[in-house]
Amino acid sequence: MSEVKQPNRLIGARYTLGALIGEGGMGKVFRARDTRLDRDVAIKLLHAQLSRRADADQRFLREARIGAQLSHEHLVQTYDFGRDGENLYLVMEYLEGNDLAEYLREKGPLEETELLAIMGQVAAGLAAAHAKDLVHRDLKPENIFLVARDPITCKVIDFGMAVQSSSAVTGIMPRLTVDGSIGGTPRYMAPEQLRGKDPVAASDVYALGCVLFELAAGTTPYDLDALGEVAAHHLYAPIPELRSYRPTLSPIFCELVRRCLGKTPSARPTMQQICDRLEEVAAGGGRRRHNRRTTRPYRDERAMPGSTSSPTESMKESVDDAKLPEGSSGLVAIQGSAPTEVLMSLQASGFAIADESEYSQSLCVICLGLSNDKLLEVCKEHPLVIADANAGDMKRVSLLLRMGIAEVVTKPVSADSLITKLRRAIRIHSRSIKE
Repeated sequence: MSEVKQPNRLIGARYTLGALIGEGGMGKVFRARDTRLDRDVAIKLLHAQLSRRADADQRFLREARIGAQLSHEHLVQTYDFGRDGENLYLVMEYLEGNDLAEYLREKGPLEETELLAIMGQVAAGLAAAHAKDLVHRDLKPENIFLVARDPITCKVIDFGMAVQSSSAVTGIMPRLTVDGSIGGTPRYMAPEQLRGKDPVAASDVYALGCVLFELAAGTTPYDLDALGEVAAHHLYAPIPELRSYRPTLSPIFCELVRRCLGKTPSARPTMQQICDRLEEVAAGGGRRRHNRRTTRPYRDERAMPGSTSSPTESMKESVDDAKLPEGSSGLVAIQGSAPTEVLMSLQASGFAIADESEYSQSLCVICLGLSNDKLLEVCKEHPLVIADANAGDMKRVSLLLRMGIAEVVTKPVSADSLITKLRRAIRIHSRSIKE
């Protein structure tokens, strides 16, 4: 099969193909004319190499079905789906304008009025998607289309990587991705996605925080080239202060962006809460109105490697996070030198320190001050390892992640921080075994 290149070709006995206007991971997008309804549309044609796959119809139909569920003024609309000979096609709303990546390159960092409008419109559109259990999974400036500048109006596009998290529905629309590809764009991916977990609605919120940070500052929160270092920063680096890039931005906007960038899903607001907060700001200058429904409180997530916040004050875990898995003995092994107060705190928290004969039965191995070679040996022997790194040493953190280290604690090691991360690592590991 050859790619469709010729203009004026009739697709599906209805759509006259026009100019190429874009290209994504799954297909090329052309402007076209709907001869039946006499209107312009956009047609996505599946890439030739993907069309040859046995599951091509299912993959493209999945995107069409997801798009068909979406009906919101700030989400691109899907009109039709079909096959023309060997060509699978998807017909969508035609949008004139440019995406936010182009707009940022053209204009530079945006004004706060524009940022607030974009935040509210994207949040409203994705709140509607989340209400249908749909997660976009690849929100980035290229996937937010600016259809008007005065007043600024935008739409979220390209739901080709979206997932529907309800197990009842994913059985019908499986989570299919191109072989070898990452389910998202690393610079905008939430920590849980980088850990290999399924994306959730809060993952889109994190991506929105990254997008807004970039539109405001001209750079993403963690603007690095190496994938390992990008992942390490998203997972462990403190959330950068947006006002250090743009001191004139309001504290309310900066705080909203910071909340979106919480390291755990439960630390972030929902898309609907973002909309509610923006309404409150518009109505009362930032004061919360008591007649609105109470929203879930946020938790502070600033105590990451390199942060000056106290772990006991800032790095809060939920009650569920603080519990050991049912049936756990609490036996942990120590490699390296641990301060006496750390050992005492571990024991006071219900953990037992394994001796040499109990090493293989330990839940986790805590490695403090070990060389990289020694850490590699430990990782080969034990599936669950915690290691330490200097504050802000993201190259070390990136290396540890590539080794398979479960959690990283900051030197000098705080007992509170170590116990918090130990409990979390054991809980996540136990859950993965059950799954």
